[in-house]
Amino acid sequence: MARLKSCMYCGRVHDTKFKCKERARRVTYNKSRAGDLRNTYRWRKKREDIKDRDNRLCQVCIRKDYFNPTGQYEFKKLQVHHIESYKENEELFYDDDNLITLCIYHHERAEDGSIEKSYLKEIARHNNDR
Repeated sequence: MARLKSCMYCGRVHDTKFKCKERARRVTYNKSRAGDLRNTYRWRKKREDIKDRDNRLCQVCIRKDYFNPTGQYEFKKLQVHHIESYKENEELFYDDDNLITLCIYHHERAEDGSIEKSYLKEIARHNNDR
């Protein structure tokens, strides 16, 4: 006789050996050095400091030098972007001049090279001088 249980993923009753398709997938984290650095208190604190420095606005949206699909300043779903990636220079991982607040749209453009690094670095330096 099969043993039954209530499934915590879909709410139905299944055999105990049944693997429910609704079961949440196991999250695997980036097991690189950069992943290790991003999972630290120091990085979480630095990320919030950079967002505060940049007034919690996408720094490219407010300058209007690049296309913005919404046409408005973005202040939700912000990310802190490493201008020089960790792979290029690990020493700049926590450097304020290498970090800038961007919306998801502009972060993707910066990652693929559509937004020049020199432009982003100039904004970060300017924000640090304030």
